Amino acid sequence: MKELKPISKKTNSGYPGTGSATAATANGLTSVSRLVKSKPDYPFHKIVQFRDEQLPEEEIVIASAPDAEQPAETNWLSLLASPIGIGVVMMIMVLVTGTISPSYLMFTVPMAAVSMIVSILNQNKQSKASKKAQEEKEALYQNHLRECEEKLKEVTQKQYSILNRENPPMQTCLSIKAGDDALWNRSPRADNFMSVRLGVGSMPICVPVKAPEKRYDRQNPLEDQAHALVDRSRKIPDVPRILDLKKYSSVVITGERDAVVSQAQALIINATAMHSYEDMKLAVIYSRDEADQWESVRWLPHVYDTKRTVRLIADRPATAKRLLTQLKNLVTDRTEELAQSHWRNHVASPHYLIIIADMSCI
Repeated sequence: MKELKPISKKTNSGYPGTGSATAATANGLTSVSRLVKSKPDYPFHKIVQFRDEQLPEEEIVIASAPDAEQPAETNWLSLLASPIGIGVVMMIMVLVTGTISPSYLMFTVPMAAVSMIVSILNQNKQSKASKKAQEEKEALYQNHLRECEEKLKEVTQKQYSILNRENPPMQTCLSIKAGDDALWNRSPRADNFMSVRLGVGSMPICVPVKAPEKRYDRQNPLEDQAHALVDRSRKIPDVPRILDLKKYSSVVITGERDAVVSQAQALIINATAMHSYEDMKLAVIYSRDEADQWESVRWLPHVYDTKRTVRLIADRPATAKRLLTQLKNLVTDRTEELAQSHWRNHVASPHYLIIIADMSCI
């Protein structure tokens, strides 16, 4: 297989030997061949669809929990003041006169009893009013917590939906057809350009969540509920984990060989399905011993150079050396171009994604 030589045979699309293949499978990338046969009219260019929905950003603030009402204490001095006063007066009368007037007892004892009963009733009334006020406060705060929980659920669902739509799984990428809006929908001007899906995992919620300050001087169940809600909502499970290739000059995938190859191929599938071959080029270096696993990358339009005459793939040290020399010269030219550019935000295009599956080739 001589990959770094010009190929004269061309299709109607301007690409030599290609059809409509835009993706590859981790199991030998075999579905590409079927796409080539089924859609020979490979599009030369597709208008990029920009992101139409942004992740939420508005902060969610959970209010402080109301203080718990302290139970009203029984004021025994107030309750017993009248009976004690009457008793003291009666003792003084006995000491002074040696007897107690029945008429005095007829009036004072009922008055003392009525005074005690009224005090007890007032105490119970205040206790009930305090309990009712506390229940109303708790009900209002529970409603507030439910509203905050609904907002957090809405944000979680929206974040999950947007991330999955913008970073679909491998099987979804393989089902994308020419002309679909999902195909090559990332522009170099988009903030998610050259971002690829690695898998799924948990990630922080996209909006700041402000919890009430926790106080340790007293126990408050409502406060505990608020903090439990914040703790449950901090991370979202089973969302796409994204790798922004613009931030890293190199990325190493380690592990068992089959898993490493599968991960690299899944990365290629996602990158070539989301990025146009005019905005991103793909270079692949692999061992001839694994040719069956990598053979079908040659059908991807992204592996051709900008002149659409040479495939940027190599399976042996000699061709890998020529390919790396070609890429090195490209970097040198771009460095000089960047130095001479008058545009502060000048970005060279297309971007290059280089997959080295066998280090022994270099």
